Amino acid sequence: MGASIYFIALLIVAANAYEFPASFKRCQLNDMETCLATTIQDDLKLIGSSGISSLNIPSIEPLKIPAIEIGAGSTAVNLVQKYSDVNVHGFSQCKVETANLNIDKKTLTFTAIYPEIRQEAKYSLNGKILVIPVHGSGDSVIRLKEATFVHTITFKEMMKKGKKLFHVEDYKLSITIKGAHYDFRNLFDGDKNLADNILKVINENWNVIFDDVKHGVESSYAAVFKALANKVFDNIPMDDIFLK
Repeated sequence: MGASIYFIALLIVAANAYEFPASFKRCQLNDMETCLATTIQDDLKLIGSSGISSLNIPSIEPLKIPAIEIGAGSTAVNLVQKYSDVNVHGFSQCKVETANLNIDKKTLTFTAIYPEIRQEAKYSLNGKILVIPVHGSGDSVIRLKEATFVHTITFKEMMKKGKKLFHVEDYKLSITIKGAHYDFRNLFDGDKNLADNILKVINENWNVIFDDVKHGVESSYAAVFKALANKVFDNIPMDDIFLK
């Protein structure tokens, strides 16, 4: 589900008020091919649950998101999913397999694999899953197992105080998983028998459920990542992020 990326490693840095600690890795532009993937991976682990105070970076364990809304799918999932007070765990524990920055085309792409992404949030559901009417609101936990996130980011250049900055214009996200588990508490206004039965159906058919809302999940998280990325790239000169 959602941010495992180089710019999240610089999240919420105040403009003109940052200092990179010695343990924080950055890449030379002429060494991106061998450096970038391991740098993303190591910096995310460095931030972890404590953040980096000299960069005003809060923890990303969990990554906090105010709200997410996922539209209805086209077949199996005919309901709108609304989540608030979202906490996502697992983004610092990734294996970054590939990463590429193309300065000429102004694109950054990378692939990160997570053993598990766990989303905890307040939820509201109303609609149908596999033609079964479903409604409820309360606490929820969604686990994505062996999740692969492929990020494709497109930038444009802009100038600020004589410095060149990158602004994220487009953010695309592709997610594949090898398993999922859904737990929606207080379904059917607390009717345990109905809730247990529908949760059993949902979890036995996790692949059908996820595939039907996959594009909605991707676009929702891409919007979150884009906003986070621009908090960094709009304030830190490119030459301070990617070294010459």
